[in-house]
Amino acid sequence: MRLKKLLVVLFITALWTGAFGPELIAAPKQFIYVIRPVPRLQFEAKWMEADNAVVAEHFAYLKGLLAEGRLILAGKTDGLDERTFGIVVFEADSMEAAERTMKEDPAVKAGIMTGQVFGFSVALNRF
Repeated sequence: MRLKKLLVVLFITALWTGAFGPELIAAPKQFIYVIRPVPRLQFEAKWMEADNAVVAEHFAYLKGLLAEGRLILAGKTDGLDERTFGIVVFEADSMEAAERTMKEDPAVKAGIMTGQVFGFSVALNRF
């Protein structure tokens, strides 16, 4: 039993100090997708009930990513015009997985928002 505890402590210490190196333990990579409402939805008067329902699904999707531990942060700019955009910063194993995450977003899937994925690295945060 003591040997088992010692091995666990050594393993955790090795993980913490990075002794295994990135080739043995691949951490998820960070990505950002930027979404923008399609031109029709850049004016509040043009929004329909169906569009609002899709945005509610979009928000639920992001909450799901948060619950999975994949979402780092998400938000949008104030106002609604041609400069409006939102960002989703999250973790995925690869660019292909990141693109799938964006394409599965209900707002992108429904075509009310366009999206573009980029590799990303959070350098500083206050959280």
